[in-house]
Amino acid sequence: MFRKKGIIGILVFTGILLLGMYFFTDDWLESTIEDTAQSLNGAKVEIDNLDFSIIGLHIKWDRLQVANPRDTRFNRWETGKTEFNLEFYPLLSGKIILENLEVSDIKTNSKRDSDGKIEKFEEPASEEEFVSQTISFAENKANDTPGFNPNSFKNKLNVDSLLALLEIKTPGKIDSLYKVYDSRLGDWQKKLDYKTYEADLKRVETNIKSININNIKDPVTLKSTYEKLTDTKATLEKFDTLVSSTISDFNTDISSITDNVSSVDDWIKEDYNRALSKAKLPDLSVENIGMLLFGASVVDQYKTYLGYVQQARYYKDKFSSDEPEKESPPRFEGQDIPFPDYNARPEFWLKQIKLSGETENSLKLSGLVTDIVSNQKIINKTTNFNIESLSGGNRNLKLSGVFNYLSDIPQEQINLTFTGFTLNNFKLSDAKLLPEKIESGNGAFAAAFSLSGERINSNMSFSASAVKFSKLKNTENDEVSRIIDRVLSKVNTLTILASLNGEKSDLKFSVKSNLDNVFADALKETLNEELAAAKQKIEKYLESKIEPEKAKIEKLVNEQTAKVKAEADKIKNEYEKVMKQYEAKKQEFEKKKKQIENDLGGGVLNLFK
Repeated sequence: MFRKKGIIGILVFTGILLLGMYFFTDDWLESTIEDTAQSLNGAKVEIDNLDFSIIGLHIKWDRLQVANPRDTRFNRWETGKTEFNLEFYPLLSGKIILENLEVSDIKTNSKRDSDGKIEKFEEPASEEEFVSQTISFAENKANDTPGFNPNSFKNKLNVDSLLALLEIKTPGKIDSLYKVYDSRLGDWQKKLDYKTYEADLKRVETNIKSININNIKDPVTLKSTYEKLTDTKATLEKFDTLVSSTISDFNTDISSITDNVSSVDDWIKEDYNRALSKAKLPDLSVENIGMLLFGASVVDQYKTYLGYVQQARYYKDKFSSDEPEKESPPRFEGQDIPFPDYNARPEFWLKQIKLSGETENSLKLSGLVTDIVSNQKIINKTTNFNIESLSGGNRNLKLSGVFNYLSDIPQEQINLTFTGFTLNNFKLSDAKLLPEKIESGNGAFAAAFSLSGERINSNMSFSASAVKFSKLKNTENDEVSRIIDRVLSKVNTLTILASLNGEKSDLKFSVKSNLDNVFADALKETLNEELAAAKQKIEKYLESKIEPEKAKIEKLVNEQTAKVKAEADKIKNEYEKVMKQYEAKKQEFEKKKKQIENDLGGGVLNLFK
């Protein structure tokens, strides 16, 4: 006898099974997975021969291609046969929990039969996002490095076209200064004009001459003469104080004017530096050579690895809706408070991926990726990956990392080492100063990235041994290229070190190599004369435009100052002349006074009390 509840359970399960078999057709599921994956990848994702078995919820396919959104002619990676299981009960809640996923025959950078571009793609990060800003910072630093093409030095540096566009500010500043000083010096000419003081001096001189000592016959005329001499001295002292004060003020003003005129030299330097900046004459410093040679290539590496971090952070935030939002209930009304579910499942969870395959240069790989999940906080686990080569020998690759989003501050670590690979026909840089490729050699690469919130610490290194560079093209008439070929023919090792470190508001990016000093010395040997000639041409051009204006204001200051000083000297000389007349008259008076005292007795002194 069958139990009623047992029969109902069987009927419900059978109904679910039939519905699943109806809706979850292979074509529908394949199309759904491709569309979802394409929205994440930004380029085509294609699955061949997907097979879904409702029994055991088992999925497998023969091939998966993921196009590279940066170059859609190639696949970012592709897989061979792949299979995995789904958990049943989470599907009833619209959640996808994948069990062990085994991926075989992985290949990287494989060429596609058709273009993998899709029409619409939502960018995986905003311009304000830290990783995006960090990539832009490195790009700008590399692009802003003054660069040059050796072929451009077959002829003289073309400075003439630059000079025609220069905005020279010094002449205009000098002209404004000229007008100010012309007015100020004109005022001083009026203040210290001899004619302004001549009448007063002549009047004092006339008063002195009008005093006739021989006319002093008695104490009364002696006293009046004394009073007249006293008034004259007081007048001369006031005059001396006024003139001395005016001359002192003039000297102070002239000193400030002279100091300001000397600032014209600073203006000239500003114009010169502005001209050099616009000319972008190559700065052959060791640091700039490294950035010039390898900056763009290093930035491409950063864009690749930080791009994965950028996407991980973006989708972490996008799918963080697994947690219930806090409610702000109206006043006097209740609120639903969710209690923790210790058996909760995230919206998406790929528990484990076992990888096997090979790179584009036939390096066999094996690896494990664990816990790719929409919300790490629910399972309290980080996303980890560890991939290694199986080839043995000198050629080895190891890639490992952790994406930790358990706290509010995202943290990522990526470490990569790749050693023992060959450099036959290896393109290293697009810099005009380097050959197109390395003909042969052995290489090693290492990278370490550590991000925590809005801070990054990263280093990359590339080293090569037994290096043989190809020759630069068209070196027959190019002395610079011949020097580069000669230098590189003696170089058999290559080392490049790059770092990108700091916080969002204070990032530092540097690229250095063992070629920096070699290239700097070789190029300076050839280009220094050209650079010196170009700088001299700029200097002479500025001199031709500025010196006449500078000479004009210097002439104004010198001539007008000389005139004012001449007038001041004339006033002082005339004053001293009148003062001598006064002193002479005073001596005559003292003799006369003594004579009268002898004649009349000491009582005459009471007249001067």
